[in-house]
Amino acid sequence: MTASQAERLTVSIPGGLELDMGSLRVAPEARAIEPPEVSLYDQVVAFLDVRPPALPWKPREFRRLTGAATALVCVRWSSWLALLADPERPLWHHAGDPDVSAIADPEMARINIEASYALECWVDLFRSDRSRWEQLAAKALVHLPPAGRIPPAARVSPLLIVAHPGVPALVASWPEEGRARGAAQALANPTRVFANAAVLVGYRNGPVEDVHGGQDESLPLTHRRVAPADERAIVASAAAELAVAMGVVDVLGTTGAPWNDAVMPFALPFPPWSEATRWSTTERSRRVVLS
Repeated sequence: MTASQAERLTVSIPGGLELDMGSLRVAPEARAIEPPEVSLYDQVVAFLDVRPPALPWKPREFRRLTGAATALVCVRWSSWLALLADPERPLWHHAGDPDVSAIADPEMARINIEASYALECWVDLFRSDRSRWEQLAAKALVHLPPAGRIPPAARVSPLLIVAHPGVPALVASWPEEGRARGAAQALANPTRVFANAAVLVGYRNGPVEDVHGGQDESLPLTHRRVAPADERAIVASAAAELAVAMGVVDVLGTTGAPWNDAVMPFALPFPPWSEATRWSTTERSRRVVLS
């Protein structure tokens, strides 16, 4: 492949979906990966839409299965992680080595953005068309390749801080400049504000850090860099926290408050999700450049 040629990057999902992960251009000094024209989330949902129906969940299992479906749809298969953990690629010889970084910083940024965008769309669908969301979620656990056992929802999560009775007073006591900035962000794109915080808590601050940390190596695109055990840990952590996140969405929808007011705390840099307040609220994906 010459520098002027582009190679299409794909990941296959059993059942007939070939995920378009974007295109790769190689130059002497760097490899540039452009995101696909159709977001990974939209590709995954289009695939699920035409799959055979799945049985509805039992009420007592709903919360746990919600987290598992959300993690599979939004984190495992709607982000760049799908390529890094592709089971059809040969395993990288450094996969699973805690002393070697398997995910470069630009790749982490792309995963964060794509997972947040996916969760934004997933939450908006949950709020606007619960029936279709339930059908897609049930299909996800049947038609998307699983990643280990389904964990229970997290019992304690930073995302539950919004339910604390002291939060309104805490928001009111925040510096005026910070509150104004947070209010503007929540008004402009409230669901993404929430999704950014949930992805940071459920994915970015979880076991993936053990895969991302370590010394830098030349990172191949032809091999699986996330070992199966690490994949299971990442998805399990996300599932446990995102079960809580979807429960929070359900509760916030019953308060009667405007949605942007309800998610306002997630727009302020509280310690559990302070980093997320600096994340993009508009991007669907991002170009990756690897040296």
